[in-house]
Amino acid sequence: MQAALRAICRPNYPEGMALWLKTAHPELYAELMEYLPDEINRLWDARAPLAEFDAVLARMVKTHQRGCTLYREFLAARNRNQEEAGE
Repeated sequence: MQAALRAICRPNYPEGMALWLKTAHPELYAELMEYLPDEINRLWDARAPLAEFDAVLARMVKTHQRGCTLYREFLAARNRNQEEAGE
């Protein structure tokens, strides 16, 4: 569980990612910003076993990493297009 918390709290995502996800990948945004935090809150309120928290946190880390990858790919493609256009 500590590893998941460290991974979530590490500032390794590019600025603007959350706003971009909201429009480009709304399902991923909803998972990361709405569903998973709600699930963590539900587990906390239910005093769920740590194993359940760990599973949701692992899913949150994986979802966050996927969002970072998609956004970095978008930024790289945009930069290539700008370079090709001579900007």
